[in-house]
Amino acid sequence: MITTQRVTMPTLVLAALTYLIINQAWAESPPFKVGLILPLSGSLALMGEASRRGFELFESQNPICEKAVKFIYEDSQYDGKHSLSAFNKLRSTDQVNFTVVWGNTPASVVSPMVERMQAPTLALSMNPDAKGREYVISFGPKIELLVEKIVAQFREWKTKTPAAVSIDIGNALEGVEMVNIDLGGKLIVEKVSATETDFHPIIAKLKARG
Repeated sequence: MITTQRVTMPTLVLAALTYLIINQAWAESPPFKVGLILPLSGSLALMGEASRRGFELFESQNPICEKAVKFIYEDSQYDGKHSLSAFNKLRSTDQVNFTVVWGNTPASVVSPMVERMQAPTLALSMNPDAKGREYVISFGPKIELLVEKIVAQFREWKTKTPAAVSIDIGNALEGVEMVNIDLGGKLIVEKVSATETDFHPIIAKLKARG
């Protein structure tokens, strides 16, 4: 049974290793299949590809992992419909043993199906996707905690004109709005695409306004 509470990284690693051992996912057994649902295209493709390279690097540096574990990647496009399709393919066609879902929106959409199918899944999300569920591990900081730290930092700096740069997606904008409310509506917000790489003009614009 997969715990429903938020866990620390060491606990998560221990739980994953225990699960692998129980399922005999070693070299002499069939590979333990891990399905990874990442945004490999669309507005968050840079983040998804970076995550994929991280998994590939981990695999290449751990020979026992190369023999015992098979990573299967599916593209969520950071979209609910594509995330569900990816999850269904991983479960029905690829028959994965474990699934990792990256991102708040994909995790929130997939989690109810995870529970119905009793399919152990790690949700890399700031949402409480594991709450009340037995087959979802939720791993990620709560958005309220991040907001609290950002607001505290602005106040420590005694910032007269607080400003923020946010990627233009729902969850990020939700967090920025929470910060704005806590700062009494004084936050200046510049929205950017998730593919933006040059922030100098944006920073210059904000400085000019402050």
